Amino acid sequence: LYYEFGKIDMRTDLPSQQIGPEYAQWGQKCNEVLKDFKIEMDTIYVHQDKMIRNELNNFARAMHDGSLLNLKNQGKGLTAVLLGAGPSLEQFVPHLSKNKGYVLYASAFQTLPALQKFGFKPHFCLGIDPSAGMKGVYDRMVVEWAKDIPLIYSCKMLPEVLDRYPGPSIPIWTVGGLGASIFQGRELVLNAGRNVGIALTRFLKWCGVSRIVLVGQDFAWSEDKTHATGNIQEKGNFNFDPKVHVELKNKNGETIYSHYTYITALRTLEKELEGIDIPVLNLYGGNAVIEGAPELTWDEVLSDGILESASGSLDHFLWKLNQARSPRPWPQFEARSSMWAVSLNSVRKRLEKLFKKANNNQKEIFSTLNKLLVFLTQDPLYKPYLLNDLRNLAGVLFVTRNYGQKELAKCKQILKQVLKKAREIDQKLVVMPEKQRMSA
Repeated sequence: LYYEFGKIDMRTDLPSQQIGPEYAQWGQKCNEVLKDFKIEMDTIYVHQDKMIRNELNNFARAMHDGSLLNLKNQGKGLTAVLLGAGPSLEQFVPHLSKNKGYVLYASAFQTLPALQKFGFKPHFCLGIDPSAGMKGVYDRMVVEWAKDIPLIYSCKMLPEVLDRYPGPSIPIWTVGGLGASIFQGRELVLNAGRNVGIALTRFLKWCGVSRIVLVGQDFAWSEDKTHATGNIQEKGNFNFDPKVHVELKNKNGETIYSHYTYITALRTLEKELEGIDIPVLNLYGGNAVIEGAPELTWDEVLSDGILESASGSLDHFLWKLNQARSPRPWPQFEARSSMWAVSLNSVRKRLEKLFKKANNNQKEIFSTLNKLLVFLTQDPLYKPYLLNDLRNLAGVLFVTRNYGQKELAKCKQILKQVLKKAREIDQKLVVMPEKQRMSA
């Protein structure tokens, strides 16, 4: 609440910095944590409603498209190559095209245009970005080229983006959405980490692959080119802005540049690698060093047999991936919005009564709002969609010094919005499926 409704001003004092490097290093780490937290909270506040609405609109499709659960630990003996969209991708894809080896290739959905330039098809791609900007991926590629590349898609993605995809598609549920409460351990719910490279690493780890090779995972750049040609984030004429960009040194001590969001993603990946029990190698293209992922040259890739896997492991994994495309039974839900309507209407009437003499009823108003906050957090199915409303209510409850008519208006608007969302969930998960079953 201090973050959301106040301000954090972090400063490191000069005398402490002069004692030794540890304090400055701690300050930098702390600053990175705070920035990561800011990005996460800002992302949730701006996108949470949209992402849950996308999940609701994609739910019927996801039930038809299948489940990834049967892929758990199916990558034994398999080497996976994770294709990022950094500038060095263009350096290495021509080599990989001539020496594909016997490995699993995976990329982000938005990396497909960059790979199409070389005619290089991954075995599958992953999409997690819920923004409308993902529509632009189709403007950068011949869409039919991807018709035989399976798309593993976050159910939070925009339905219009999924509808245009020409190939097979399989859903993946991610943390912060409906998946955890709906499936309760009967489905993979991935912590995507707000970065598709991190999401792919975690997914491949869950699949049980025996080795991961990072290609084009640069997290930085040295010249004007921030991404591989074709990527939706590709922008020419890079101009350094100290408010959002940072200077780093690469392995050779040369100056490179990055954005604080990529630095955050890099640190998250490095922390992920600390707890991973398989080799993760970095085909190094001259940009950011990834702690925990030893650098490789292309010559070392060839001489050390990096593009090899256990016999039959790739075929087995692809067979299981194809099997995942089987419709799954629709979970049973009970509509609860009618009961909520009664409860919320009762709260609204009580608040209206208390606010008529607000100065005399400050404690009672606080108590009523506190009980309302507890009530709204009790349902695990509704809670993800109500997250922003819970935050807004918490703002009224804990930040307001004196409750008045302005706060009553805010509370009534929150109650109205909550009931609207509860009815929307019931409509998508209970009413519509029942109508479909009756018409079948």
